[in-house]
Amino acid sequence: MDRATQILIVGATPDSDALAELLRLEGYKVAQAARSELVVAASAYRPRLVIADVAFPQTEGLELLHQLQAIERKPRTILVSSRPSAALEPLGVTCLGKPVDLPVLWRLLNCADAA
Repeated sequence: MDRATQILIVGATPDSDALAELLRLEGYKVAQAARSELVVAASAYRPRLVIADVAFPQTEGLELLHQLQAIERKPRTILVSSRPSAALEPLGVTCLGKPVDLPVLWRLLNCADAA
């Protein structure tokens, strides 16, 4: 993924703050938003990628995807959870466990342009 790519981190946790800072240090353009601000932030920021910190990927992930349907340009979505699940993969959502395996995240970011 091009380093100029805009990434929206959803969730106000120390983990999401640390991930946002790490991505900024790697040269990515990163914005952060609370889940309640998702639609407004995604519409205004127009990210190519949304990374959301969720407790329950199957329920919160579906809710997040439903909210993203409200915006014109649908970004790719990665969920980060202490309870990762592959159940949303058929919907195009990747779910990573906590702590985030950085080599896996870098691989996902680097192959995003090919997808």
